[in-house]
Amino acid sequence: MDLAAVYAPLPSCSFRLLTILPSSPSDPSLISCQLSTHPLSSAPPYTALSYTWGSHRNPLPVQLGNNCFPVRQNLHQALTHIRINAKGNPVTLWADAICINQDDPDERTDQVRQMHTIYTNASDVLVWLGPSSPDSSAALDFVLELPDLLTEAKRAGSAKSQKVLNDPSLQDRWHALGRLLTRPWWRRVWIIQEISLARSARLLVGTHSIPWSSMYALLSELKHSWQWALHTKTEPDVATIIRLASTSRSIFDIAPSLAAHGHTADLGALLKITHLFKSTDPRDKIYALLGLTDAHTQHHIQPDYRKSTSDNANFSLSWTVNNPDPWLDDIGVDGGHEIAKSRKIYAAGDPALAGVQPVAPKFAGSVMNLPGVQFDTIVELDMYKLFDLLEYSHNRITETQVVEKLKTEADTGEGADLPYIAGGSSRMAFYRTLLLDCDIPYINPGTGSPQRLPKPTLDVKSSKDTPSPIPIPPKSASEVDVLLHKIQGSLAFFYGRCFAMTSTGYMGVVPRTAKPGDWVCVLLGGELPFVIRKVGDGFFRLVGECYLQGIMDGEVME
Repeated sequence: MDLAAVYAPLPSCSFRLLTILPSSPSDPSLISCQLSTHPLSSAPPYTALSYTWGSHRNPLPVQLGNNCFPVRQNLHQALTHIRINAKGNPVTLWADAICINQDDPDERTDQVRQMHTIYTNASDVLVWLGPSSPDSSAALDFVLELPDLLTEAKRAGSAKSQKVLNDPSLQDRWHALGRLLTRPWWRRVWIIQEISLARSARLLVGTHSIPWSSMYALLSELKHSWQWALHTKTEPDVATIIRLASTSRSIFDIAPSLAAHGHTADLGALLKITHLFKSTDPRDKIYALLGLTDAHTQHHIQPDYRKSTSDNANFSLSWTVNNPDPWLDDIGVDGGHEIAKSRKIYAAGDPALAGVQPVAPKFAGSVMNLPGVQFDTIVELDMYKLFDLLEYSHNRITETQVVEKLKTEADTGEGADLPYIAGGSSRMAFYRTLLLDCDIPYINPGTGSPQRLPKPTLDVKSSKDTPSPIPIPPKSASEVDVLLHKIQGSLAFFYGRCFAMTSTGYMGVVPRTAKPGDWVCVLLGGELPFVIRKVGDGFFRLVGECYLQGIMDGEVME
């Protein structure tokens, strides 16, 4: 479509607002809107929308003045439900996908630099978590009711406190809350700035809305008063929710706690905390955080969508060592003082295993030089296997060929005797790869951290701490089904990644941007192996970190 008919050039220090008009009797399903341009300093009252962009597939139309404009499905659903709640009144919004000309890198650059002002000046922020589900209303109601239940339980003593966590009559509501807290919005990197800058905010699921302050209060209560439950016989799913709530609350505490002490956030620390957060454009992993940093950082690093990702040097060099989740922060003692230290899960490039000293990398411009070993070469990529398993584990799709094959192999024993190059069977290696070689559940209820599986010699079961031991590999179709629905924790790491095989027969998980012919290497000191691509004589481009079953514990270094 001709975007010039939709977007006139923006004057300096201005932005667009979107007004959703009441539905038309002639076509009640059509979303009709108008765009208007306003100075940032004197705009009419408006609501800023916080949402995930979602898939670009199968966009839906909205009417912008005289133009039919395609938007992604999640935004279309948000506009539809906002209009329903407006009960025939127009609603003025700021929604980036429409209010910014996304095909104009100059305008995108200018408007993202104004994002801090746009969210600060908004009357409120509306968080669209997505359409309703069978238990979403119960989850929102539980958010409002649970603080009183928790307060009453605390007053009644420890026995009553334990009961509210394990009460069978509340388990469905706890699970509904867990599903609410794992919707994609919670791992979107822009939300930290959007919520931190909001004067007030509301959560919207379908047409059901609650104040953000109610959710924040619940997250605070679970973080500050119920951490002890992680070390008792609490229902594992409830313990996971408490841990998840604690992590989420910590994320939203960053900006307010710093502001209260007159400080700004350090960009490096923010990048570490938000390592696993998502953004449609990889450059936004940095741009979304700049509004929370100091003036010096904002002066030297400014959003610029005219530059490529590599020009912005927006690379992520670690998968787990920078994981923001609390089990990766251990406490040690040095000279009588407590110090925080990272708890590593893997040791692919541990220099001690090679009998050498650590070597600091050398930098020259955009080039990093450090010792490493070319271990293998990627020969085969499966772009859909991990995605299908993840979607199946969340009950978002029915059984696929991948799942059907796994169930058939489990029932018939097909391939059970096929050896894997690093030991054990190939079926064992495949399931260990799905588990990232960690026990079930991924977060061990007893320790609050991932726990590695025993070495692959014979078929093993999950540890004694696991409520329902599951054979690995599973030996029946029903066991496959149970396993896939219990490993969402590890499968969630596979967004943006795919299954791979190497030339010597190793299997693993690599970035989706990897290609056949790329090298798998182990860099000295690296917790994980890396995929690199040859770009010249002696030079390689970093594609990303990877997981390769059988070399995660320093086998290459040895």
